Amino acid sequence: MPFVTPFTERFGLRIPILQAPMGGGIAGPPLVVAACKAGALGMLPIWPMPPDAAEQQIDAVQSATKAPFAVNLNVAFGPEAHLAVALR
Repeated sequence: MPFVTPFTERFGLRIPILQAPMGGGIAGPPLVVAACKAGALGMLPIWPMPPDAAEQQIDAVQSATKAPFAVNLNVAFGPEAHLAVALR
């Protein structure tokens, strides 16, 4: 049963949960896809990896689900290249 909130309505979710963007390999595409399939907003941390690896991770999520998901950038590490990848 959907849990309707402004957050779920804005992002097209079934439940008002944002999966934490845990870096270090924990929150890779499998966790993001699982969160999305459960109705939450999955979040992929792309800032700790090279832009080409970030693109591959984003592609993996997009090929596994049509649900919305987010990417996590870290402004302390100069996100310009990663932002370009995320916005393509």
